[in-house]
Amino acid sequence: MPPDLERSLDDLLSAAQAGDHDSRDECIRKYAPFILSTVSRLVGHYVEMGVDDEASVALVAFNEAIDAFKRERGAGFLAFAQTVIKRRLIDHLRKRSSQSREIPLSALVPENEEPGQRDSDTQNRAGALEYSKRVEDQERSEEILLYAQRLQEFGIRFQELVVISPKHEDARVNAIHAARVVANEPEFLHYLLERHELPLRALEKRVSTSRKTLERQRKYIISVALIFAGDFEYLRQYVEK
Repeated sequence: MPPDLERSLDDLLSAAQAGDHDSRDECIRKYAPFILSTVSRLVGHYVEMGVDDEASVALVAFNEAIDAFKRERGAGFLAFAQTVIKRRLIDHLRKRSSQSREIPLSALVPENEEPGQRDSDTQNRAGALEYSKRVEDQERSEEILLYAQRLQEFGIRFQELVVISPKHEDARVNAIHAARVVANEPEFLHYLLERHELPLRALEKRVSTSRKTLERQRKYIISVALIFAGDFEYLRQYVEK
């Protein structure tokens, strides 16, 4: 198809999410190089579709990302898909490593075991675990960097978070609840992303916190709302604890 007649990514995503299987297939075919390059960077070697398990896991993850992507949250689709692929690969490696540790009794002293075979298997399992940890650490660092950049768009510095966080637990819980309301209410979230401000008048009616307190906790509520609205899985887990 000539370049000027190629369908945009947004068009393909919209059609695929509406149930058009041809558009979904076209999107996957078009971005297969992106999928493979993402996996190759993570595992540190070239992978092929139909040959490597990691490529198959990434393909399923990309398909999952098509269904889960929400434009109103502000992030681009490819960045979102990359995050989903990373997480699914980590889950895959953890599962594979866990299964490989379950050794049946008949395999403890196999007659046809090659010299050094068991040591090699142990090294492979250790390598998979180490890889999983390395990718997880890298993903966490990338997530914090992206979050810091996102905060800057709202005039908030990452280093401020400790200072602006409410000191009392009940105040912090109420602020987090307000942030969750903003992130989960499409109109509130749209207001935040468009104006870089909280919809204070409407929010005050939805929470038990006073307008004065909401204004005082404005930066903290915005910071947490961005976590809930974005793809910041590690930070979300930290906040929810």
